[in-house]
Amino acid sequence: MEKIGQLRLIKKGGQVWSIMNQARIILSEDSIVEVKHTCYGSDAVFVKPMQLLFNIPGHIPGVIGRGQDEWSISYNNTEHYEVPPPQF
Repeated sequence: MEKIGQLRLIKKGGQVWSIMNQARIILSEDSIVEVKHTCYGSDAVFVKPMQLLFNIPGHIPGVIGRGQDEWSISYNNTEHYEVPPPQF
């Protein structure tokens, strides 16, 4: 199964390694991420933080990148995520 491009969810309280800040971050809210890179022979993945847009009635929701940072996390510490369907 190809992991690159998948949307994943990291639950509040999850810990990630920030590439930009070179520090471990404990998330204060659930975070949507997109898998950007994988590591051969390892469960580690590099992800880009994403933001959900237009999740209100009458609009088509989508995701967009949130900032310049990438995070490193174990793939097993993430959950499957799908953009919610439109509310028409």
